[in-house]
Amino acid sequence: MYGDIIESLRDHIELAENLGDHATAQILREIIVQTEEDAHHIEHYLEDDTLVLD
Repeated sequence: MYGDIIESLRDHIELAENLGDHATAQILREIIVQTEEDAHHIEHYLEDDTLVLD
């Protein structure tokens, strides 16, 4: 799900830039940095979890 959110944020950053709204693009860049960090942390915590039993 985080991948979809990040992809959407990238699209919106591009849209804001194309419309000349640099302030919104900058705010979205800050949000995407935090979202990517959150995704990395969640991936780190879940990488050892599995639904497969030995």
